[in-house]
Amino acid sequence: MPESYDLTVIGAGPGGYVAAIRAAQLGMNVCIIEKDKPGGICLNWGCIPTKALLESAHLLEKLHSAKEYGINLSDPKPDFAAIIRRSRNVAEGMASGVEFLLNKNKITRKKGTAVFKDPNTIWLPDSSKEEITSKYFILATGARARELPDLPFDSHTVLSSKTAMIQDKIPESLLIVGAGAIGVEFADFYSTMGTKVTLVEMMDQILPVEDKEISTFLEKSFVKRGIRVLTGVGVSDPKIVNGKVKVLLKGKNLPEAVESFEAEKILVSIGLVPNTDSMHLEEIGIFLQKGFVKTDTKYKTSVPHIYAIGDCNGPPLLAHVASMEGIKAVEAISIHAGNPHHLSYIPIDYNAIPGCTYCHPEVASIGFTEKKQLTWVIRSAWVNFHLLPAGEPKPWEIPEVLQK
Repeated sequence: MPESYDLTVIGAGPGGYVAAIRAAQLGMNVCIIEKDKPGGICLNWGCIPTKALLESAHLLEKLHSAKEYGINLSDPKPDFAAIIRRSRNVAEGMASGVEFLLNKNKITRKKGTAVFKDPNTIWLPDSSKEEITSKYFILATGARARELPDLPFDSHTVLSSKTAMIQDKIPESLLIVGAGAIGVEFADFYSTMGTKVTLVEMMDQILPVEDKEISTFLEKSFVKRGIRVLTGVGVSDPKIVNGKVKVLLKGKNLPEAVESFEAEKILVSIGLVPNTDSMHLEEIGIFLQKGFVKTDTKYKTSVPHIYAIGDCNGPPLLAHVASMEGIKAVEAISIHAGNPHHLSYIPIDYNAIPGCTYCHPEVASIGFTEKKQLTWVIRSAWVNFHLLPAGEPKPWEIPEVLQK
């Protein structure tokens, strides 16, 4: 007989494990299914370990300027293997913490990939083969890195954000395609390690979701540090030749319309693909749009007892958003099931979500930026405030600060 639960959560990332814990707190009998370590991409291969890498890079930069602080040091050099090892240890420690929380809340854990047999039943074909039925399901399957056409990831020359953080040596040169948060953060890290970095973005600015002058501010900082930044430039005809990557760069901002370019490695950070393509979702009646699960304002899918949260239901693709959506989805389920805890449903205000890119200088925004405001009929005024003349940045030797 299949095991049966009040709620089964598929995916133990920042949305899934938070949803499972909230459901257990509300008295539900909960099962969570994860094919890898708990914590998802953010904790194991994204937000957390990349911040550990960037902190090592930031410290190295500080050590290079130690004399400005009155400290004499010989030439500091990175121990790349130790930097990678520290990053992995940080992630593994956090994953252990999530395991502890799941066990503490008496949540049943299953390892494997879930596939729907019918709207009320899933099975785990790649592990135990067991079947599970549930009154409610939450899809929290996340997303994965998108590949360049005709250039699949190979972990050595063609890197995803995951494999970029576990390389065994510092590459001499690195082409980064895509200058969103992931591309910008890795450009910062590898440049500080000593790699010759070229950052390519097909839009007209790096960090395309940020306001133009913020992106320009960061670009100038990167260029000063020796990072080549190319905006309005696309990549075509990628190939691996003698262990290196060769591409054609095309764009109006190049000295010539087309440039042949070679690098030791390429990091592709051109967006994410939702992990919804192997679960038989459409076969059981769940509507997808470009692979993302369509939901209503309470995260309910087109199948009333199945909900979807986090990256698999579309932007904004942020870990803290997934966590809050997990809480809200569980509370919506509890209310739907008779509201025994007398909950009131308060929707998330998606206009007040903070975002941060942890490069140096860091970039953060919250609420209505000018770029977001342009999509609304709102009268507004904007002021840029350079904090360099103020006293606060000086003790830290921060070269320039821009606040908008």
